[in-house]
Amino acid sequence: MEFKNEDLKNKFESHKNKIQENIDMGKSMGVNKISAILAMDDESEEIQRQLVSWLLLEGYRISLKKEDFSILMIEW
Repeated sequence: MEFKNEDLKNKFESHKNKIQENIDMGKSMGVNKISAILAMDDESEEIQRQLVSWLLLEGYRISLKKEDFSILMIEW
């Protein structure tokens, strides 16, 4: 995935790894859905777009609800 700078790439990878850990934990517990609250700073829009793209490419069903924070529902 292409990023404007290395800092954004590192933040994306950090969020991606945490989400993947939570997906793996959910699968091991026998659930088919997790929620992730995305509390990010101003450059969050690009990171959120990249996270959504990654999840879709991996075959997950997702929904993104924006309130005070963005809430990402991930199903498999």
